[in-house]
Amino acid sequence: MNKNLLFDFTVDKAAKTVLITREFAADQSLVWDAFTKAELLDQWTAPAPWTARTKHMDFKVGGRRFYAMVSPEGQERWAIQTYTSISPKTNFKVFNTFADADENPELPGSNWDYTFSEQDGITKVRITIFNESLARMEKMIEMGFIEGFKASVHNLEHLLAAFSQKGENGNVQAQAAAYIASQPEPKRDDLQALHRVILGIMPGCKLWFLDGKNSAGKVVSNPNIGYGLYTIKYADGTTRDFYQIGLSANTSGISVYVMGLEDKTYLAKTYGDTIGKASVTGYCIKFKMLKDINLVMLEAAIRFGVEATTA
Repeated sequence: MNKNLLFDFTVDKAAKTVLITREFAADQSLVWDAFTKAELLDQWTAPAPWTARTKHMDFKVGGRRFYAMVSPEGQERWAIQTYTSISPKTNFKVFNTFADADENPELPGSNWDYTFSEQDGITKVRITIFNESLARMEKMIEMGFIEGFKASVHNLEHLLAAFSQKGENGNVQAQAAAYIASQPEPKRDDLQALHRVILGIMPGCKLWFLDGKNSAGKVVSNPNIGYGLYTIKYADGTTRDFYQIGLSANTSGISVYVMGLEDKTYLAKTYGDTIGKASVTGYCIKFKMLKDINLVMLEAAIRFGVEATTA
């Protein structure tokens, strides 16, 4: 990621205001979409291992987004964003409040003003957050807003990098997002979290989406998302390009594929006893839910696989 991009974060308690300015190496229209489309917001606005879940969203003046930040243990922190002003591609304003699971707002709230501009391929986002009370602002900070926002922006960088790649990769990212969004909860949240984790380990990698169908259009396997690139070499001298890491939903849970390892016993021997409630084979780590496993160990397995198959 470009470390020269501006990121200014100022808290002014006297004015009950937070001022944020952040630059992104992406087109303004793409950054705008990342802030205004539920399927994209859910992919970056929660710091790992939390996930974001939008229950409903209507991006229009007077419309609202009702969403939750969800912990790996299933704890939900709900909020409502009501859109008060929209100038397409350049500015929108929202009134944000915490809420309960029945969409009852917990006042007071805060007013958020987002402004977007672009120069020389760099998009600048300015966010002004005015809190109706100092107590609410302090509660927001106490809940980890500063650290969480910075982590979320890191997620957004990876998402924008994937979308900004020209041609096939951009289409694949859209297919992957649609596939994740199509899954029932909580599997959807788990896949979303893992997708972010893998992109964090492999920023800017080649993306794959395999729909599980053969050349005749018959479904022969579960659809899967792939990350990275390595070359399979067969005994007859032929080769085939394939992904390094794979991610797939199945009827009983989720599978993470670590491809190309020469030692087919390595994953089971190294991570089988420490990764949690998972079935570990020569190249597949299969589990029911993300909360059942040790995410640190899973990340270590993924990192090893990437290093082992990177030339």
